[in-house]
Amino acid sequence: MPKRKNPWIAAILNFILWGLGYLYNGKRLALGLLLLIGDMMQNIIWLFVGADLPLMLAAVISFVLISIGLAYDAFKEAKKMK
Repeated sequence: MPKRKNPWIAAILNFILWGLGYLYNGKRLALGLLLLIGDMMQNIIWLFVGADLPLMLAAVISFVLISIGLAYDAFKEAKKMK
C-alpha cells in the first residue's frame, strides 16, 4: 500500500516549483522531473535575460495560472492516495 501523502504539501510544492509535488507524491515521476527542470531553466533565463514590463506581467499571470492548476492536480493525486 502506498504511503499516505499530505495533499496540501503536494499542492504547495507544485505551486512553488512545478513538478515537485509529483515527486513528493511518488506519482508521475517523469512528468514531475521534466516540469521541475523546465521551471528551473525558465527561472534562470528570467534572471539573466529579463523582459519588458507588459511581457513580464503577461508571463507572470500565465505562470500563476499554470501553478494553480498543477497545485490542484497534485492535491487531487495525493488525496487519492489517502
